[in-house]
Amino acid sequence: PIAGKPFVVSRGFRLFRELFKFQDVEKLRDDRIYLAAVTGEIQGDAYTGQIGNVVVDFLDCLVWFFTSGIAPLHFCAESGGILGARGHDRPDTGIAFIGDSICQNAKLLYGDWNTILGRSDCANYGIGGQTTLECRARIGELAARNYRQIVFICGINDIGHGYTKEEIVQNYAAMIETVQASNPDCQFVILSTLPTTSAFYSGQQGKITLLNLAFKRFANKTPNVTFVDAYSAFCPKAGEYAYPELLSDGLHPNAEGYVKIAEMLTPYLLPEAE
Repeated sequence: PIAGKPFVVSRGFRLFRELFKFQDVEKLRDDRIYLAAVTGEIQGDAYTGQIGNVVVDFLDCLVWFFTSGIAPLHFCAESGGILGARGHDRPDTGIAFIGDSICQNAKLLYGDWNTILGRSDCANYGIGGQTTLECRARIGELAARNYRQIVFICGINDIGHGYTKEEIVQNYAAMIETVQASNPDCQFVILSTLPTTSAFYSGQQGKITLLNLAFKRFANKTPNVTFVDAYSAFCPKAGEYAYPELLSDGLHPNAEGYVKIAEMLTPYLLPEAE
């Protein structure tokens, strides 16, 4: 159990004065609470309390950042998320990845996109729990740099928040427009939203399918934008639940899942610069 630790809450969220005591792991799962233990940077995720810093992310995007003094992370109140360990630097060029926990976990758990893809020019801007609206609020950081290509991995949390596919696509369009204003030669990749098992988004797999169709239509009519379908590698057919062996918890890809993503994504990535 964790008790008596100070914490910071994302702006706009209610400040609770007491910490939960995480004793019943299965109850936490039932309550749809996601925990990530942090030592320096987040090393793993599980539905269990750990010593150190703990991020508690209700799937309705209530994010609490508990600070125990081991290695506080930089908390971004503007975007409502954890940016990573203080002093984390990213390259100014190459390929940038921006999105939610599926984007972020590549670094936190699997060596980052450079390891997964066998490259050396990738930068990770993923923040767990974020929607396209929150990514849109921080896309300026990428626009200020000189990335040759940007990969978007975001959408599942939007569905959880009830955003329509039109609203989600509009956020993608706005992000692309922002980057193109300062970097007109940048290329963009939209990775499909992945299916889940029945543990998450029960009865909403059709929404994921429709969102991916909207992504594909948007990419087909928008210059310098490519849609990459990783969805089909994660489930038997459209609208069905995901193969559980590709996910760590029914929502997030495991190591094998990231291998599948890499297989689908690699043919559409620009070669590394000389």
